[in-house]
Amino acid sequence: MNEKKIIVIGAGIAGLSAAASLASKNLCPVLFESSAKIGGRCYSFTDKTTGEIIDNGQHLMMGAYKSFLTLTDIIGTREMMRSIYPMSVRFNGRNGENGRLDTSYFPGLPGMLAGLLFFSLLNFKDKLHLIKLISLIRFHLAGPGNETVFNFLKKYSQTSKSIEYFWEPLTLATINASIESADAFLLCQVVRKAFRGGRDSAFLIPRTGLSEILAPLPDYIESAGGELILRNGIKKIVFTGRKAAGVVDAQGNYHAASSIITAVPETVLKNILPQESHREFFFDRSDLEWSTIISAYLWYDQDFFAARMSAMLGTNSQWIFNRRALCNAPEIVKHNYPGHYEITISAADKLINMNRSEIVSIIDKELKQCFLDANEASLLHSSIFINKRATPLLTPENRNKRQSFQSPYKGLYIAGDWTDTRLPATIESAAFSGFEAARLVKKNHLKDK
Repeated sequence: MNEKKIIVIGAGIAGLSAAASLASKNLCPVLFESSAKIGGRCYSFTDKTTGEIIDNGQHLMMGAYKSFLTLTDIIGTREMMRSIYPMSVRFNGRNGENGRLDTSYFPGLPGMLAGLLFFSLLNFKDKLHLIKLISLIRFHLAGPGNETVFNFLKKYSQTSKSIEYFWEPLTLATINASIESADAFLLCQVVRKAFRGGRDSAFLIPRTGLSEILAPLPDYIESAGGELILRNGIKKIVFTGRKAAGVVDAQGNYHAASSIITAVPETVLKNILPQESHREFFFDRSDLEWSTIISAYLWYDQDFFAARMSAMLGTNSQWIFNRRALCNAPEIVKHNYPGHYEITISAADKLINMNRSEIVSIIDKELKQCFLDANEASLLHSSIFINKRATPLLTPENRNKRQSFQSPYKGLYIAGDWTDTRLPATIESAAFSGFEAARLVKKNHLKDK
């Protein structure tokens, strides 16, 4: 094909965001995806036993996720996410600890700080040091060096209890890494966004499957003159000198391109670039390591957990989400399976060699330790997802080696949650990278005109 196109490679969140942004300006992107579905690592399907729609893992977003919310606004699906505002988080531990972080006392940042002040799991000294550090981070008066979260917290005199009950759950949930390895710079970015107060601090949880939220995107892209090609990935990016000239798809067809956005994992990008171009990227180092997330869906004959969500303390299980309180489900499903919970275990590498029944047994036991009413409930069904490549492991050592959106070659732009978004590798990071790559394409498109 000789007609030059704007080509986007990969229909995950990053690629979809890039294509939607280009389509909104009538730039007619052509989006290639090797699989039969869109969404990449974010997708949903129907559980065969219960008939209930579930995701490949529970996704918790915040009002500060401006890029992903922009994507849902473009296609009109923001209302498919439940907003929990003011932010309220319960904490339940295996040794009887329980508390609640409630930010509803005052609007905005004062409400966040008041919530911490009345957080019953911490004593006055814990709270004083915690509130001081959050304030310093929030107003850019404290910034980490090239250090881990643990070292950063110790430098600012955080107590063992504030680390256990606040900083560690926050780090695991947002960075998917232990405090001993996570980059403190990323934690500070999270705090600045989450503690702005107002709607930025709201929790957003899909009422339905993520695939349904993303479903209008193909029609939107095609209605703007773009094209989505499924089951046909890209085998090679072709260069003419220092410029990306086109791509060869999996079927051997050549497509000339005016611009190319890649929105695939680093390992995939490495395979489709010519060997001689690798030195221009960060491929002279070892590939990024990955961090595991285990997501467990458990159905019980009773609804033993009245709240919408809770952090779990002192257990392998870290967060529990009450699907009955948060998500839509047919009445017959709710009748047959009164209790439905999703349990998340981040940075779960120590459990990945266990079989699924062992993991379910551990989680079931921990639920009964943290929630006494669970001892009266019987487990009816379970579904476990072990994603060994859930997110890149972002550490102080590799912070400065994240790929920029502008590649070393003219006409080639890079998107993905692993790129230099200055954010943890989240849905928001992926969406932000897609919009930024599209912005560069649009900027150069206007320049060429």
